[in-house]
Amino acid sequence: MNRKPNMNILKLLLIAAIFLAGNVSAQIAASTAPGVGKKAPAFTEKSTKGQEIAVPDGFKGKLIMLDFWATWCGPCRAELPNLVKVYEEFHAKGFEIVGISLDSEKSLPALAKFAEENHMPWPQIADGQAWKAALAQKYDVHSIPAAWLIDGGTGLVVAERNELRGAALRETVDRCLKNLGKPPVSVAKSEVPVSGAPVAPPRPLDPAIAKAEQLAKEGRLTGAEAFAAQMQSPKREKIDLVPVSTRPLRGHEIAERARTAHVRVGWFFRCTRCNNWHLNAAGGYAIAKDTVATAFHVFEQPANMRAGEGDPIAIRGDSEVLAVTTVLGADKEMDAAIVRVRATDLTPLALAAEPQIGDAAYCLSDPNNTRGYFSNGIINRFFSVNASAPSDPRFQRLNVSTDWAPGSSGSAVLDECGNVIGHVARIQAISKGVQNPGVSAGAQPRPPEANPTYMNLHEAIPAKSVLTLLGATAR
Repeated sequence: MNRKPNMNILKLLLIAAIFLAGNVSAQIAASTAPGVGKKAPAFTEKSTKGQEIAVPDGFKGKLIMLDFWATWCGPCRAELPNLVKVYEEFHAKGFEIVGISLDSEKSLPALAKFAEENHMPWPQIADGQAWKAALAQKYDVHSIPAAWLIDGGTGLVVAERNELRGAALRETVDRCLKNLGKPPVSVAKSEVPVSGAPVAPPRPLDPAIAKAEQLAKEGRLTGAEAFAAQMQSPKREKIDLVPVSTRPLRGHEIAERARTAHVRVGWFFRCTRCNNWHLNAAGGYAIAKDTVATAFHVFEQPANMRAGEGDPIAIRGDSEVLAVTTVLGADKEMDAAIVRVRATDLTPLALAAEPQIGDAAYCLSDPNNTRGYFSNGIINRFFSVNASAPSDPRFQRLNVSTDWAPGSSGSAVLDECGNVIGHVARIQAISKGVQNPGVSAGAQPRPPEANPTYMNLHEAIPAKSVLTLLGATAR
């Protein structure tokens, strides 16, 4: 007999979905996923029941929703009652759902039972690779729930993301079914309100793209191949660090110090899906007048970058593009990278090695392309992600209660004197039955249906780890 969902838990999870913006346990990087009006990346995969699923070719005349989710994801589970209701209403009219589960091999065995008990008759695709799933890479998925609505006839994306969540889902599906075969019109682009709520106009094209393209044509950027070689073998050059400040600052002074040191760093690249040039940028911070620190994963090549057609860059302000010239330090385990850029007048921050639990923490970043978001909190704890080597600086981490989201990676976390105490790494969930997420403690999680998400932890790389990466090159 199917168990009746606990509505109180579902309500709580729905609130968490709104405020926590997804159950994320992956590294945080800005998304270059297919948008409305673009061709959806085609694929053919086997479902968990052996059925061949071809998107979009197998859904001519249909409206397909690709739903990236996982059984352990609290916000995904909170969306299920509404998703099932909309599916039952519109399935006969041509609405189809293809679930793409990011469950790992450990939680995958519970998928079929979970789908049955939660009335999910649509096919599921799952390869057990979690965030490294082939389709998650293909669609550049960094947080869940994530969804795309595709016209099976044209193969175009007709709606995505927030248009397919909560009360907006029904209206979006109804509208898109009535317009099958027609050019898609995004609610966000047309500024038509969803459920009476005002919708922000689309963001303009990032002005840095044109600047980066010009520098690339002039041969003034470091190519992908040369940069990859430097990431493997960084050059040890001297770095003039600034001294640690001991004078407490007011909140607006810390925000200004964070703003002047903040840069965006990442990739300018040609896309394999649309052949256009994109920016895939997250955060970074100046530690010398010509040197920037960030998270290692920010400089990992985008999955949809054409081979050899991309350049690492830094961006100061809205559109000043700076070439990344030299890798001075890089450690994947530490999730830290230090690069020299073509500038001599950056405003650097000091690296503070000895913060304490309970100390104030501040962060300015660009979550989901929301530029210049500043928040404060405290240092919650220090820990290691490797229980067998807890004193190794490569594995040391801290949790803070400041806010961040996809796009914030590599941004500086500051103390009350405006010194860097760490940089943004990732978000990770605490779920029932999981002991100390992020620590290799050998804990075995309970079945996914018993794992509601209690809270999300914001994980940062300590500044003292970055200092060890600099080693003798700092002065």
